[in-house]
Parts: sequence; C-alpha cells; structure tokens
Amino acid sequence: MNKNIIEVSGTKNKIEIDSKSISEQLNWDDAKKACEKLGEGWRLPTNKELYDIYFASQIMGEKIGDFVIGDYWSSTEISEYFACSIEFESGVEDDDVHKENEYYVCAVRDSK
Repeated sequence: MNKNIIEVSGTKNKIEIDSKSISEQLNWDDAKKACEKLGEGWRLPTNKELYDIYFASQIMGEKIGDFVIGDYWSSTEISEYFACSIEFESGVEDDDVHKENEYYVCAVRDSK
C-alpha cells in the first residue's frame, strides 16, 4: 500500500492515506465497502479531510498517494441518495452527487 500521513487543518488529528489500493471508480456504497475491506479503521474521508488531501497533493505538490485528475468520494452524506465529492483538478466540491455515480476512492484511517 502507498501510505502517507497528513494533519487535518484546524485540528491536531492526523490521517493515514492510501490512494493506491482502490484504483477503480465505484459508486458511493461500493466505495465505502472497498475502504472497509482494506482492514481495521479504513474508511472514506470526510469532505474536510478530502479537501485537505486535495490541497496538499494538488496545490502544495506534496507526494501523497497516486491521485488522478477526477472526482473523489467523501463520506459526507447529504441525503439517502446524495453525497459529496471533490474534483481533483479544480478542488471544486460537489454536494449533490447521486450515490450511484462512479467516482475515484481514497481510503483513510486515523493515524496514531
């Protein structure tokens, strides 16, 4: 696994990032399941965590994982049918994405 650790802005929390193990695009439910299959504690990042990952990897140029230009799921739900994503070219957040859409997945877990 390709792992990296970043601090979540505005907190003292750190997350470990694994962007390489799940290389296909998945719908939101399958993305959540794929993260959980990686082992204990792996999950989709919150919208805030995902934006911090985008900012560090795409704006600051830090080598964090193997991200591609495209939309990535966050764990932030809007409703039963919609969730949030972030586009990794522009950093634009979309908060009305239908969960059946297929987007890229970045797994994270809390770091010790």
